[in-house]
Amino acid sequence: MNGADLIVEILKREGVEILPAFPHSDLIEAAAKVGVRPIIVRQERQALHIADGYLRTTAGRSACATTVQYGPGSENATGALAQCFADNVPLLHLPGGYATGNQGVSPNFSAVRNFQHISKWCAPVIIAGQGILYSGASDALIRLAELTQIPVISTLNGKGCFPEDHPLSLGCAGLSRPDGVVQFLNNADLIVGLGTSFTRSEYITPFPLEGRTYAQLTNWEGDIAKDYPIDFAIIGDAKPTLETVVKELCERLGTNGRRENSSTRDEVLAVKQAFLKTWQPLLESNQIPINPYRVIWDLMHSVDRRRTIVTHDAGSPRDQTTAFYETLVPHGYLGWGKTTQLGTGLGLIQGAKLAKPDWTCVNLMGEAAFGMVGMELETAVRNEIGTTTIVMKNSVMGGYTEYHPIASDRYAIHKLGGDYADIAKSLGAHGERVTEPDEIIPALRRAFTQNASGIPAVVEVITCEEPRKATTLPNDI
Repeated sequence: MNGADLIVEILKREGVEILPAFPHSDLIEAAAKVGVRPIIVRQERQALHIADGYLRTTAGRSACATTVQYGPGSENATGALAQCFADNVPLLHLPGGYATGNQGVSPNFSAVRNFQHISKWCAPVIIAGQGILYSGASDALIRLAELTQIPVISTLNGKGCFPEDHPLSLGCAGLSRPDGVVQFLNNADLIVGLGTSFTRSEYITPFPLEGRTYAQLTNWEGDIAKDYPIDFAIIGDAKPTLETVVKELCERLGTNGRRENSSTRDEVLAVKQAFLKTWQPLLESNQIPINPYRVIWDLMHSVDRRRTIVTHDAGSPRDQTTAFYETLVPHGYLGWGKTTQLGTGLGLIQGAKLAKPDWTCVNLMGEAAFGMVGMELETAVRNEIGTTTIVMKNSVMGGYTEYHPIASDRYAIHKLGGDYADIAKSLGAHGERVTEPDEIIPALRRAFTQNASGIPAVVEVITCEEPRKATTLPNDI
C-alpha cells in the first residue's frame, strides 16, 4: 500500500463514493481499485463544482473529495475553490504537489500557500441561512415560525430552508427580492439571523441598521458581528439550538403558540399577491422572442418541486430566478453567489444529480456561462448524468452596455453567438431549440424523459434581453 492507497482507504471509510477529478493524480487509480468512482471532467474547476453541488444537495452528510494535477491543475481549480470557501461548502480538495525539494521554489504554484487566503419586539423577522440546511433544521425552523408567527426570509445560500409556499415565507433576499422582503425589513425592529453569517455582498440584500436590534445564531464565532452589529449572539448548531427554543416556547406559549393571530399571515399574503400581480404580465408573457420570466414560470409549473433541484448561474439567470422560483423543500434549490464565476451552475447541478439520481435536476444559464463550461456536457454524457440545462439565448451579455457604451456601440463587445442545442447534440446529449412560449413546457418534458435514461439535455430558448429585475432596496440603505 502506497500513500495514495492509504488516503483513498480513509476516504472510503468516511463514506466517499465519487471522486470528481482531472488527471494526473495518483488518487484516481487508487480510488478505482477500491470502488470509489472517478468522475473525469474536461476542466479542473468543474470537478470542484460537481463536488460543490453534491455536498450542498446532501448538506454535507455524504462526504466528497476532489483531486487534480499539481501545478497547472491546481491553478485552474482556484476559482472553484474560492467559490466553495466563500459559501462555506465542506469540500475536501486533494491536489497533487511538487516533489518535496521543489515545493515553494519559483515559479511553482503552491496550492496550500495560495488557497489559505482565498418577544418584547413588535415586528421581528427571521433571516434563515444555509446553516439551517446543513444542520437539517428546517422542521424546527417551521415550528419556531408557526409558534411565534414571525415571518421568514431566506438568504441566497439558504433558499429552500423554509418552504416558500408557507404563509409566513417572504422569499429569498438575494440581489433581487420579492417586495415582501423589503416591506418587512422596513418595518422590523428585531432581525434574527439563524444559521447565517450575515455577510455583506453585492448579491445579498443589505439589511437596515437604524432602530433595529440584531440577534445571530451561527456555529462559528468568526461570523459574530462580522458585517453587522450584533446585540445578542449564540454559537451553536442550528438544529439542537432551535429544538431547544421550540421546547421552551411550547412551555411558555402552549403547543399552539400564537397561531390564532393571523395578522402577520394576512399581511404576508397581501404583499405576495400584490408582488405577483405586478410581475404576472412578464411571467405569463406570450411575446416573441420569449421573455426569460416566462421560462422560469413555466419551469416551475412543469416539475414536481418536491423532487426537483434547480440552480441558477451568475448574472441575469440568478437575478431573474431567485425572486420568482418558489422552492418547497430543503435542497430543492442550490443558491450560490458570494463569488460569481460564470458556468458554476452546470457543475453544481451535475453534482446534485449524482447525489440524488432519482430527482429532476435543472440549471438555468446564459450564453456567456455556457461558453465557459459547455464542453462539460460531454462529461455528463460519458458518465450518464441526466440533467437538463436551459440556455436562455438572447445573443448578448446582458447589462454590459451600461458599463461599456462606446465599446459596445463601436465594436459590439456585448454580442454573442452560437447554436447551443446543436453543440449539445454533437456531444451526445439531447438538444432542442424553443422559439415559441407554448413550446417551453413540452420541450422540458421531452428533456426530462431523456434524463430518465441518463442522457443530459440542453433546451435552448430564444429570449429577449430583459433588463427589469425586482431590486427595490429597503429604506436607509
